[in-house]
Amino acid sequence: DGEFAWGSVAKTIAREFARLGINDSGNVQDTSPEEEESMWPPNSNPGMLVGANSRSRAVKAREILGWEPQYHDLDVYIAEEVDRQYKGGKYNQ
Repeated sequence: DGEFAWGSVAKTIAREFARLGINDSGNVQDTSPEEEESMWPPNSNPGMLVGANSRSRAVKAREILGWEPQYHDLDVYIAEEVDRQYKGGKYNQ
């Protein structure tokens, strides 16, 4: 429907990583702002880029650009994309 929460996206990716054996648990860990800063390039302000508790909506994309979703289940799309990236060698090095 064009709306999602970043925390849900992170959980779906972690679950797919576990399914593929990339990680053990499939769990998402909370991180402190300091830990987040250490995982991203300097001065990128990850909290502003991807807030785990933020929601995103496609209202303007629909109204201005005429966008319509290709997938109606974001979890399905994420699973397919993680699988595609894995088979392409991005995660299985």
